[in-house]
Amino acid sequence: MIKKVFICSAIVFIGLGISSVTAYGTDTVPVASFQVVTPDEDITTSNNSVMLEFIAPEGTKVIIQVYYNNSVVKNEETFTASADAIEVEIGALEIGMAEVKLKERRNKIEITAIYPDGTEKTVVRMINVEDLKYEPKLPAKLLPENRINPLTK
Repeated sequence: MIKKVFICSAIVFIGLGISSVTAYGTDTVPVASFQVVTPDEDITTSNNSVMLEFIAPEGTKVIIQVYYNNSVVKNEETFTASADAIEVEIGALEIGMAEVKLKERRNKIEITAIYPDGTEKTVVRMINVEDLKYEPKLPAKLLPENRINPLTK
């Protein structure tokens, strides 16, 4: 009796499992949008060049324009294009890379993606290039002139 109940239950579960395996879908694949992977935010660095990495759908044209701040007034920014724009065509891997040269000051990088259908998306990254020197601040008691040399008396 238990064997019959077990077999009937198995047949019911298999029947329900087979009937519920029905795929309802479309032939369209969702299109990935443009995204700047590196740098993922505004940064400060001591390098005069930075590698940009971005992802976009195949056939997207990416235009990169670098500007630097040439203002001599401290709180004012006047950006000037530093070189010609760089164009990258996204291929089948949907990944793009470009190295850009920066000036030692505040730089603005505009990365514009032009999709195959003609729409555009622009991402801006601000990168400060500074001479990052690490100068540790020691307490006065640890400075060399205040140290006692055990070899001299």
